[in-house]
Formats: sequence, C-alpha cells, structure tokens
Amino acid sequence: MRTLLARLRAAFITAPEPPRGAAVGWLCLLSAYFLYRAVVREPLEIWERGVFVLCAAMIPSPGWLRRLGAGIALIWFYLTDRLLHAPFSAANHEWLEAFLLALLAVSPSGYGGLRRIFMAAAVILIGWTGVQKLANGYYLYGDFFTVSIAQPSQKFAAPVLPRLSESRRAEYAAFHKAYRAHIDAAVPGVLDLPLPRDPAVVWLSRAACWATLLAELAGPVLLIPRRTRRVTAALLVVFFLGVEAVAHEWVFGALTALFLILFLAPRPGGPPGEAGARPREAAFAACSAALLGVLAVWPAVQMALVRRTGLSPWKLAGFGMYSVPARFGGVVVETRGPGETEWALRPPRDPREERFYSSRSYVLRHAPFLRPAAGDLAELAFREPEELRPAEVRVRSLAMIYDRPTGRFRLVERAFLFP
Repeated sequence: MRTLLARLRAAFITAPEPPRGAAVGWLCLLSAYFLYRAVVREPLEIWERGVFVLCAAMIPSPGWLRRLGAGIALIWFYLTDRLLHAPFSAANHEWLEAFLLALLAVSPSGYGGLRRIFMAAAVILIGWTGVQKLANGYYLYGDFFTVSIAQPSQKFAAPVLPRLSESRRAEYAAFHKAYRAHIDAAVPGVLDLPLPRDPAVVWLSRAACWATLLAELAGPVLLIPRRTRRVTAALLVVFFLGVEAVAHEWVFGALTALFLILFLAPRPGGPPGEAGARPREAAFAACSAALLGVLAVWPAVQMALVRRTGLSPWKLAGFGMYSVPARFGGVVVETRGPGETEWALRPPRDPREERFYSSRSYVLRHAPFLRPAAGDLAELAFREPEELRPAEVRVRSLAMIYDRPTGRFRLVERAFLFP
C-alpha cells in the first residue's frame, strides 16, 4: 500500500509543474467549452443556465474552487438531469463531459498532476475508440462509409453523392427509397437489394477506414514517448478536427482536441506546488487514479454488453460511436381487445405522442432489451377511455441491421407484450 501511495504521489502530486500560463490557458479553454455547452444545452431554465455558466467559470480557479464548480456541474447537470435518468438516450459526448468533470472534481491541486491525469485519459480514450472500431469489423474491412452512405442519412452522403454521376445518384436514391419502404412496411426480413457500390465510394471508404484505424491505434502508443509525443498530438488534433468537420460532431471532436493540446504544451520543468505537501492530496490522487481505472476498464464491459444484449456500440459510454453504421428503424404499437384475435394498429394521436413514439423508438433501437421503454408506449394505450381500453398491447421495435456475409440490410424485430 505504501508503495502504491508513493507512486501515486510521484505521478500526480509531486509531478513537475508546467508553465503557469500554459496550465491556466488550458483550463480557460476548458471553461470556454463548458460555457458554450451551458448556453446551447436544452432544456434549461434561465436560472439553471446561469448556475451552469457560474460552474464553468470556476474551472480555471485554484484547487478547491475548481473542484466545487466541477462537482456541482457534474451532479446537477449530468448525473441527476441526464445520465441517471436516461442513460440509454445520453450521447457519448455527455458521458465524456461527465467523466471530465469528475476528474476535475477529484484531481490534485497542482497543475502538474492535473496535466498528467488528463494526458493519461487521452491515451486511454483514443486507444479504446480504435479498439472498438477494430473489433466491430467495419473499419477493418473498410466498408463503414460504403454502408453508411447507402443509408438514407445526409451525414455522410451529403458530401459525397453530389460528386457522383447522375446515374449513380439515381441508383443511391432508388436504394434509399426501398430502404425507407422496407422500414415502413414493418415486416421483419431481408431487404433483397445489393448495396450501391460506386468504385470511388468504395476506395474512399477503405482509405478513410484504414487511416482512422492507423490514427486511433498507433496514435495513443506514440503519445507516450516524449520524443514522438508533440508531433503525434499535432497530427491527431488535425485528424480529429477534420473528421468532425465532415461528421458535424464538433462537441466530441473539440473535447478530444482539448485533451491532445496538453501534449503540445511546453515540457514541465518547475518544482511541484505547495499543495503537493498536503496529506489530503494523496486522497485526491487515489480518486483520480481510480477514475482512470474505470475509464480503462468500462469500454471492455460495454463491448461485452453489446455482444450479449444487442446494445448499440454508440451507447452507454463505450466511446464506440461511428464504429458501426447508424441504426435506423421505427416502432409499432398494436392493441387487441378482449376476445379478439387480430392486432389493430395504434398510431400516435397527436404531435406530442408522435414525439414520444420517436424518442422511445430511438431508445429501443439502441437498447433492444429495455422493456420499460416499451412499457411507456403501452401505457399510452392503457390510458384510453374505458370503452376503448385494450386487453393487450404489443410493442414492436424495428431496426435495420447490415449483414456482411450476405451484403444485405435486414429488418430485425423485438416484440414486447403487455400486460
């Protein structure tokens, strides 16, 4: 135990201090990021937004004030508001923001220890994103973008399809139409159409996939030696910001770039701060090391859940976003009265119910085992007036999954029966 504490102390407490201006500048960038999130985050009351702004403004402060602001923001605006209430709806960047605030809330007071903690987090995070992309196969085979562009989504198709010939664009448009019609029919089975495979799209997909694997697998390794650290970090910043410019996911890319900027700062050469001598700093160092351990282990747990339960790699803080194509689909609610044998469709009654159907459909596509989400939809039918109230409700969650061996999309169904 004493040896462990001594190592923690050397790593995070008595670490050489970086130039104060560089350390405070980085914390100001982090504060600016959370100030932006406080302004754009929805839904928040004006006074709640003000509290979030105040918490973000406290991040560049010394020791205890920084911990206080990060702790309040973590508990109020992430854990109780989003992550504990709707963990399967929360985006990966929300989990990452929460983890970042947790590190700030328990980090040692010295800038040297804080810098090392976030540098270690960057290596773990980027390494796991690469491992997950490798494990899911789409990047290894080079077909992630080929499959994603074949889906009716503008995220990846918009920059590519306008540059193809008119006949190729018509081919993609016909496939998108058939894709949507297959979902609307709500009949599980294979969409028996081959994916459009323009040669330029196929080679572009392979190049982008393999470049991504190279960056996310080799990059973390090259961030560790001091000799290659700064060049690697600079290349990774350019890479991630370029990816996010195409994907329009600036939040996750900005966070990753903030982590990597630490590797570009001047090498620390100053002595540890006075806080390094305080006994309680060892407790903060231990908490920081424990959080880094969670970050190192949790993605493996999430990958096991993906394989066992059908959980989407995009969800529950696995940092596997864009490791597999998006899951498109829908939800069908059917009712049956006492003594009836046929199911009757129950569509949304108004725009509010339509939005609720959409939100529950999203959750069920990404967490198909989540019976309570289906129960929320069934409850709408059971709240009907007594003369219209059904005896049974069936909720069918539908998702389009790509099957690589056949090269076809397949509509899969998970049905829930109530009561």
